Amino acid sequence: MTNCETQQAGETLLGAAKARSDQRLVIALTGQDAVAIELCYHKSCYRSYTNLKKLDVKATDQEGEFECHYDAAFNQMKFDILEPKLFEQFEVLRMAELRERYIEKLQLQGINNRFYRSEKLKARIQKAYPGRVSFWHPRYRSESELVYCNDVPNGQFVERAVNVNKVEDTNVKRDSITDDNYIYYAAKNIRASLMSQDAAMPWPPHAIDVSSNRISLPDSVCNFLTWILTDDDCELQCDVDEVELKNNSVQRLVQSFGQDLLYAVSKGRQKTPKHVALSLTVKNLTGSKEMITLLNRFGHAISYDQVLQIETRLAEEQLKTEVNGVILPKIIQPNVFSTFCWDNIDLLEETLSGQGTTHCTNGIIIQRQVAGCYPLPARVRSARGLRKRTFQAVSNQVSYK
Repeated sequence: MTNCETQQAGETLLGAAKARSDQRLVIALTGQDAVAIELCYHKSCYRSYTNLKKLDVKATDQEGEFECHYDAAFNQMKFDILEPKLFEQFEVLRMAELRERYIEKLQLQGINNRFYRSEKLKARIQKAYPGRVSFWHPRYRSESELVYCNDVPNGQFVERAVNVNKVEDTNVKRDSITDDNYIYYAAKNIRASLMSQDAAMPWPPHAIDVSSNRISLPDSVCNFLTWILTDDDCELQCDVDEVELKNNSVQRLVQSFGQDLLYAVSKGRQKTPKHVALSLTVKNLTGSKEMITLLNRFGHAISYDQVLQIETRLAEEQLKTEVNGVILPKIIQPNVFSTFCWDNIDLLEETLSGQGTTHCTNGIIIQRQVAGCYPLPARVRSARGLRKRTFQAVSNQVSYK
């Protein structure tokens, strides 16, 4: 079952019910919000019930019963639309627009038939103007059929098309560019900035690689998102390379949205600190593969397989840093006197059986700070081509004597 998610779907279903004279469904849906009442249906049943071509009811085929009303509506449309536009102004009309106007004329005649088919209206036009009207199917099937007058010479259509192109070119060259053109060129410039951004992340990434100071975004993207998210024009200076943000929440959103754009435009090739850190954090907190997959499909995080690859590479790196068969944390300096402190923690919870209590042992290592310079621990990089997602456990026995 599928939940109804839009009011348009509910209105379409109600219209089909009225056309089918389905009083039970009409009473149930009239005056109701289909989304609010959580209306459910099968997709196949919905398509079959609302399909105009398969709708076998009187409402779609009542033209014979009320022929005088249909004729009156068509005659009114002839005098209001077809005669002046097709044969006097030589305009090219779309069948979808003519159908909508004809349905409006029918409503004025007291007939509510919103499922009237364009093929029937086309037949009426051809019958009313035999040999004077032609129809043209556009290249794309999603576009409506075109209607034009045969009395117009072909050269006049060509001349009008050339004049329209000249006007469009002139409008583009002038300052009177439409809003859509502004949006188009702004989007292309931002996309070019994102494609030229080199934010390659070391592999496998470490904690320092996913910190906030490693976020690298083009200045144009930061400015664009800042101007969208803020309404204080006094703080914005268009001539600076990067807008200074006084609001931490806005800065956080700019960095988050900017990284989403960079990740999406590069089709996941550019790994950002947000996408890596979010996946690793969610896996650490929940361990849920479904949650990480959901975030990845919405473009907010890397995939679950990539998380396993990172964890496997980090574990292999840690094994390669062992000293004398012992794996030390990176903050521990070798050959320095150390003190180990261990203590057990017993939480004796009250249970009915006495089982299920908490017992663990924690340990810490204490080292005195030694003067001198120590090189940073080497970061061993493994080949990217090896996409290992599993780790072989170490079976070395450690002696505590």
